[in-house]
Amino acid sequence: MKPTRTEAEAQARRFLWEAIQSDLRLVSSFESLLRSVSGTLAGGEISDSHGVAHGKIAGRLADDIRVFRWALTSGYAFQAMSLGASIQELALMALYIGANDERAKRWLKWDKPERLPWKRAEVLQAVAVDKEFYKTTYMLLCAAKHANPRSVLRDNASVTPLAHIFDTDPDFTPRRPPQARFILWITLRPVFEGALWTLVDHQLLDEHQREKLASVGNRWLTFHQEMVKKTKGNG
Repeated sequence: MKPTRTEAEAQARRFLWEAIQSDLRLVSSFESLLRSVSGTLAGGEISDSHGVAHGKIAGRLADDIRVFRWALTSGYAFQAMSLGASIQELALMALYIGANDERAKRWLKWDKPERLPWKRAEVLQAVAVDKEFYKTTYMLLCAAKHANPRSVLRDNASVTPLAHIFDTDPDFTPRRPPQARFILWITLRPVFEGALWTLVDHQLLDEHQREKLASVGNRWLTFHQEMVKKTKGNG
């Protein structure tokens, strides 16, 4: 008897939890920290506009990362990647705002639902990040987000109770954990390299919050260095 979709999701989560537990704990810790930071900054004085903006962005990122993590570990890689594109965009926005109150005020007062305050190309050009990495990985995430036929057909996505998983792997083969780690990496790199370090030195945060953010940042760096080596090793 085939498992129900709910049973298949639970099976996927157990499998990945056992395989990449330390990575998932890191993401969970950061999500909790973002909520703590959001509560501190979002309620700050409006005169500190960049702090208020970062607080609101941190809260949204915490929610997005929670849903992203659930989707990824439950076997919905395409859906996780779709949200991953949004997470990348928001994290780079936090980095672009930085300590600039004028940009923060523009972001906080924005009322045009049809477009963003700045174009992504403008934001990416202005921030100090690995631009080629973000261009390449954002394109990959958006291929899933927009249901690009090449990605959907190539990876043979299905909607059956078990084979709904990325590249139809109902038996949870050894390919599953590396795939999940790769998606975690390309999605969350701008969060850890942008949003996190933008927050660490904010004056409204207490010493405990700063230390926890720095600790999570150092754990991420270890994960990032490992992924870079694996990627280079694979050609």
